[in-house]
Amino acid sequence: VECLDEFISHYGTLEEVVENKDEIYYYPDCESMTDVAYYYVDELNALGDIPPHLQNYIDYEAYGRDLELGGRFIETSRGMCEIQL
Repeated sequence: VECLDEFISHYGTLEEVVENKDEIYYYPDCESMTDVAYYYVDELNALGDIPPHLQNYIDYEAYGRDLELGGRFIETSRGMCEIQL
């Protein structure tokens, strides 16, 4: 409820938020897009299996910016949310 304004500004109305609630994925431990990038790479293996000797070369900040360019993320006071289409 505390973050409702962020979702209403994205969807337009409270009714639209309720209708699309199943499309929202919540990342509670992610406070930034860099955190989301770490989650994608480390937890979801979005880039596949990365050998340990190459992991230090991943630019998580840049990857987070690229994810954000898709415009499917909402930053809330409780964490990041993704609108899955």
